[in-house]
Amino acid sequence: MQLGFAATHLGGHKAPDGYADALLGSLGYRVMLECKTGKQIVTNPDAAEAAKYRDAYGAGYCALIGPAYSEEMELLHELQTHAVTAFTVEDLSTLLSIGASACEVRRILTPGFATDVIGDLLWERTHGARKRLADVAAFVRDAGWQAQVTAAQEGGPTNAPLFTVDAAMMLVDAALRQAGSTQACTREEVQQAFEHLTNPLTDAAVWTDETHHAIVITAQLQPSPELRGA
Repeated sequence: MQLGFAATHLGGHKAPDGYADALLGSLGYRVMLECKTGKQIVTNPDAAEAAKYRDAYGAGYCALIGPAYSEEMELLHELQTHAVTAFTVEDLSTLLSIGASACEVRRILTPGFATDVIGDLLWERTHGARKRLADVAAFVRDAGWQAQVTAAQEGGPTNAPLFTVDAAMMLVDAALRQAGSTQACTREEVQQAFEHLTNPLTDAAVWTDETHHAIVITAQLQPSPELRGA
């Protein structure tokens, strides 16, 4: 079981090589697997063969797996005609190395070459919404902690300012500019960061009261956040 799938090997005369079931509960899906051998380039990819058993096994997707393929328009047309996704061994290695989930793999299972969509996934991991939220949350946590340190040194709890979304936005924007980002944070991003940090599974902050108007950082971020590609 890798990438969140349970794989079943079949093979033999008039049978597919196998299939893989995504372990996603009610969102689960099945992928038919057709494996091709070759020293470098698969000489006979046969997209139709990869799709042959789709209906018989109740699969939603079909995948062709081989060392590499020639990126000819004819093969691309066949993949699109038979709704098959061609994966190289390097593609699978990349997905394993980044710990891709079955949900992410589903996005890749579009007719054509998987390599093209994997590139989009890698960009999303490095520059996309999840990375952006992680950066904002890290800056919120660091800025909030530093503000609390200053408050403790200068006046104690009585005079400590409330760390609200508005206060956090100003501090995070300053941190983003210092890190080289020209894109200011949004209110929604900071609100999402507050929810993330106060989640018991994260346990990095708590709300000051039941109104959920302000938070207190409960654990210092180590090391201080660095913006990479935000």
